[in-house]
Amino acid sequence: MHKKEFTSFDVSAVVRELRENILDSRVNNIYQVDAKTFKVSLEELQNGLRSFSDVEVVRALPRFLSIGGIYAEEVLLKASVDKAKHCKELSDAEIDAISENIRKLLSQVLSGKLELTKIEEQIDGLVAKLYGISDDELREIKRCLKILKEGEINEEEMAEVQETVSRKL
Repeated sequence: MHKKEFTSFDVSAVVRELRENILDSRVNNIYQVDAKTFKVSLEELQNGLRSFSDVEVVRALPRFLSIGGIYAEEVLLKASVDKAKHCKELSDAEIDAISENIRKLLSQVLSGKLELTKIEEQIDGLVAKLYGISDDELREIKRCLKILKEGEINEEEMAEVQETVSRKL
């Protein structure tokens, strides 16, 4: 026998159950990225970006391609294109570089080996500011940590690591 009417008590019970089961859950796989996801030709990209005219390219890319802003910044960084440049000022060579780097980014996403330089740079900047160290000191510390992580360290490298650590202490 199925219920034909729901009381406010029934609705309340269902809402409570949904809250308990869904509210604190993470949503995964909103975007189902596959090989068919990115089918924009170079000509479509040129026309699309140029249609944004006075808009900065870093703002136009997410709107045109429905990608996140951090991905747009990453693409532009790797393409060596100034993110503040207006779309109408983009050369064909710059749009070609943008297109190539979008394809590389998509390839990384599909392979599960996404490396975001821009995010890493932002994190490094925050760490340096937090600990009151220069960018050069942070690079040196990261290099030392890499040497230690790889486990292959000779006496000269160990002396460098110890010197770097003692300078900071």
